[in-house]
Amino acid sequence: MSVGSFHSKPVRKRQQTAQKVRDEYSRKKTDCYQMSELQRLKRVDEEAKEPKKTEKVREKEVDALGRRVDDLFEDLRDGHNLVSLLEVLSGDHLPRERGQMRFHMLQNVQTSLDYLRYRKIKLVNIRAEDIVDSNPKLTLGLIWTIILHFQREKEREKETGTLSCRCALHHLVSNK
Repeated sequence: MSVGSFHSKPVRKRQQTAQKVRDEYSRKKTDCYQMSELQRLKRVDEEAKEPKKTEKVREKEVDALGRRVDDLFEDLRDGHNLVSLLEVLSGDHLPRERGQMRFHMLQNVQTSLDYLRYRKIKLVNIRAEDIVDSNPKLTLGLIWTIILHFQREKEREKETGTLSCRCALHHLVSNK
């Protein structure tokens, strides 16, 4: 047995295992977004059948999240408030990391950015590192893009029972 063949089998095995892990992660991520889209469509159908919820009921749902924003740049750094905002606005459930290390913050913000790209929202030059590092211009650009998209979506769907972006942001900021 040559030295090259001795080392190539474990290396190939590790590469195959790494590829399986990447494929599984990619599949779970896609399944989560597809399931979320199905859940959102199901919710729209249910809301069409039942009486429309008032805006005050939606405001209570936002208050129930228990999220609070005092400083926009600092409070969006960990990604939890950003994920919560997208969950409220879209009605979908997004996965999140529970830790407080930089890696967890980057992962949460990246999840939010990936979800926005999945929803075909164009993000120009906004990276997870920029939000975690509290870059004010790019953070405000991201929030503005989210407001514009969901406001337009609201106007297109003409659903009176959904919570507007302005109300969701207002409650996240003023919930003291």
